[in-house]
Amino acid sequence: MPKWRLIILAFRPLNALLVAFLYALVWPHVPENEQKQFLFCMITVIAVMQGGYLVNDFYDTETDKLNQRFQNIFLQDIPPKWLWGLYALLSSIGLCGFLSLSAFPKGLLTAFIIVLLWVYAAYWKRVALLGNILVASLIGLAVWWAVENSSLPLSIKSYFVSFAWLLNLVREINKDAEDLSGDSQTKGKTLPIRIGLRSTAWFCLFLMAIGLVGCVICSSLFLSQKDPIFILIAHFISLIAAYTYILYLLLKSKKSTDFKSVSLWLKVLFLLGLLQIYWL
Repeated sequence: MPKWRLIILAFRPLNALLVAFLYALVWPHVPENEQKQFLFCMITVIAVMQGGYLVNDFYDTETDKLNQRFQNIFLQDIPPKWLWGLYALLSSIGLCGFLSLSAFPKGLLTAFIIVLLWVYAAYWKRVALLGNILVASLIGLAVWWAVENSSLPLSIKSYFVSFAWLLNLVREINKDAEDLSGDSQTKGKTLPIRIGLRSTAWFCLFLMAIGLVGCVICSSLFLSQKDPIFILIAHFISLIAAYTYILYLLLKSKKSTDFKSVSLWLKVLFLLGLLQIYWL
């Protein structure tokens, strides 16, 4: 694969587009006087996220080689001072986004998150559940920042934050299951290494079952507040069908390679979940 493509993939462009898509969906619900801060918040989230990917890949080069994740191999050719300089630049963009709006508490929290991302990449990523919960919580926070000043009811805001947190917790654990071979060779202590792949699959299945129950309850509430047009009903059926299919995939997952299809469908489910905002 050409190096320029590796560089692009290392910055996870699809994930950045997904964040932008989330903010675009929430935009119609944002009051006019909050729109400037909303845009700066989106820029901050994307910049800090990209910096997090960079520092994570820097510490994970050897493990990713073993797991055949080649998008960050180009980092070996970059002098560390240049890499850390780029990380500092992205982090500064994130901080300036809030500080320029005099949002000092969020700026302070962003600075703390930047440090946490470094600690996660250097130490916590290979600790069972700790790193998974941290990443899921940061994604949940990013979703909260997207919806907090919108006109959406608090119950709906809480649902989307919980949905993002739970789904990304499962996704992070699932990625550890995919990377079992490389992580074990580099002395990682992730959940699949600790309890085995089969137990990990059952744990993820339990979390997804909770998510499915929550989805059914919240979907019923959404439908009761809106005219039950055909396309809205079809969307919720597809959402529940995706949950059910992931449960099926987890139920039969026994090898690391089995978890790759779960990762793909978790992304599909996350996208479907975000699309619910469009109907509100």
